[in-house]
Amino acid sequence: LSTALSRAAGLLMLPIYTRYLSPANYGLLQLLDLAAEVTQILFLAGTRAGMVRFFFRSAELSHRRTVVSSTFALEVVLALTGALVLAAAAHPVWRLALAGEGTVGLVRLTALNFFLVTLQNTPLGYMQTAQRARTHATAQFIKLVLQVGFNLFFLVHLKMGVTGMLLSSVVVNAMVGVGLVAWMLKDIGWSPQMKVAVALRRYGFPYQLTFAGAFILTFGDRFFLQRY
Repeated sequence: LSTALSRAAGLLMLPIYTRYLSPANYGLLQLLDLAAEVTQILFLAGTRAGMVRFFFRSAELSHRRTVVSSTFALEVVLALTGALVLAAAAHPVWRLALAGEGTVGLVRLTALNFFLVTLQNTPLGYMQTAQRARTHATAQFIKLVLQVGFNLFFLVHLKMGVTGMLLSSVVVNAMVGVGLVAWMLKDIGWSPQMKVAVALRRYGFPYQLTFAGAFILTFGDRFFLQRY
């Protein structure tokens, strides 16, 4: 249901977005998304792959809380590292990947978004793993409403273009991320363990290679399209 609502909202908003964003703006947003995707593959891909597996190894509540807490701690550390690397490399990314389009600041906003959106991943994954479908759908619906609202504010009212779309995502991801983390910590507490985090990372490494291959097959043409 949440996926269907998200797709429907995107379709309904398309006439508005295409009025305030040019084809070049869409291309720039796509390339910024690709920069975030590459960062995701290098630092985070596969991190949550083992959460479900380790979660159901035991029915003990303390064990499950430790698995979720360790997954979240691992993701936050890796996401923060990836965001800092992307922000530090903003100028070469802007010059090489974006071919000088947009600004260096847009790359840094993308790096901030990369970190903020990661805050949501473990709480949403925990909702699915614990079979709390209604809670998961509610969280996704709230995020959708906020995203559409702030997109209209920054894009239509303030006419900020690509910068507005990124700022909208920063605001929404910060609000939703902090809210979901607070909900999760209230529900399961905080009990991460290093050995569990290491096991999760080891288990997810093959997935990282798979995601990298799928990324190249799916998105490799974007850079050729940009060039020609």
